[in-house]
Amino acid sequence: MPLVDPVLVLADQADDDVAPAQGTRELLTLARRIGTPVLVRLPVEEAAVALIEMARRTRPRAILITADHSGELISARVSVHLEAPIITDVTDLSLEGGRLRTVQESAHGTDHVTSEIRGAPVVITMCPRPRRRAAVLTEADVVVAGGRGVGSAEGFSLLARLAHALGGCLGGTHTAGELGWAPRHACISLPGAQIRPRLYVAGGVSGSLRHRAAVRRARTVVAIDSDPDAPILREADFGIVGDLHRVLPAVLDELARRSSTVSDPAEA
Repeated sequence: MPLVDPVLVLADQADDDVAPAQGTRELLTLARRIGTPVLVRLPVEEAAVALIEMARRTRPRAILITADHSGELISARVSVHLEAPIITDVTDLSLEGGRLRTVQESAHGTDHVTSEIRGAPVVITMCPRPRRRAAVLTEADVVVAGGRGVGSAEGFSLLARLAHALGGCLGGTHTAGELGWAPRHACISLPGAQIRPRLYVAGGVSGSLRHRAAVRRARTVVAIDSDPDAPILREADFGIVGDLHRVLPAVLDELARRSSTVSDPAEA
């Protein structure tokens, strides 16, 4: 029997085989407002093709994807192939009178834009809860950013996972924005966004004068770079000289271990 008003939900890449991650649970909750959630668990490299095939078979009301860097790449590809409308940086959605209503984060982050979409499917990228709570990058308590040293757009998925695990926002340098690895609205530079988080983690950021000026009000700076002479390391409270593609997975594993220990009643 076909599902009534299916809504495809792409699982967060931080998911494991036991339970959905917080980001996935949030998307499932939102999906229930507008239809029947269908959870799709796939690696990043397979997600776009599979979502396109599923959408053509099931004609979902919407496709929900987390608005991190990998999610933006996947959603763009799905939208093009399905010739479907796409709405990015959505903070809330609902179904009113048979119409799908979405609320988007504005360019300045202080206003909201409401749009009504008729027809299906609609591709929607949802801001994770930390972004909805902080509203904008400049107000975030934790910021994780990357630069040219990340090496590729795919490399930013590691930074996105760390930002998610720390309950923070994802950012990037001016160069990362120009390369298309980081959203332009998330670029940290002068002129541009100046941040003052409690914790700032820089991965593959050499530390130009403009960038260092934009982060000078961060309370604690942690920098990871393979170049021991990178200027950002001189400014950092804690510096790690190494390959972030090896360092960050280890950090994520440790955060996951600590999280599971705290949440396990047997360990309390």
